[in-house]
Amino acid sequence: MSDFEGTLALKRYEQSTRPQKRRREAHGDGFGGGESHLGGAAAKSRLYPCFASLFQRDHLGVECALSAHEEVLRLGGLLQPHRRLQGHSIFPRSKHLEGLIIDDFFAIGIETVKTLVLNSFAATALSQAREVYKEHGLLGYLKGR
Repeated sequence: MSDFEGTLALKRYEQSTRPQKRRREAHGDGFGGGESHLGGAAAKSRLYPCFASLFQRDHLGVECALSAHEEVLRLGGLLQPHRRLQGHSIFPRSKHLEGLIIDDFFAIGIETVKTLVLNSFAATALSQAREVYKEHGLLGYLKGR
């Protein structure tokens, strides 16, 4: 626990493990033979750091985030149906392909040998995606990359 001294996480943990005043009729008499999953010496002896996250009980938060990411890229001119790779869909007949794998945009293309990397479809699409992220103030936009 000493590793977490002074953190908001430890403060919240300590607040959550304080005995709560409960009505006996609703919660029983507490003689069930076990300690709560939050209380007791065993629970306090080991704490593990983790990230706070959006509650994901039914994965709706993930679905909303992924759909929003897809839509902002689509409105920015990316993820066009004729060149988009998607699961359970017909493979597009295009020299230029793009898609999302979870939350990572990708673009690949067949280019002539003489094409400069910076002028390739992939580089152009990734640059366009960065501009879309920058325009909308999305986290993850990397300056200079």
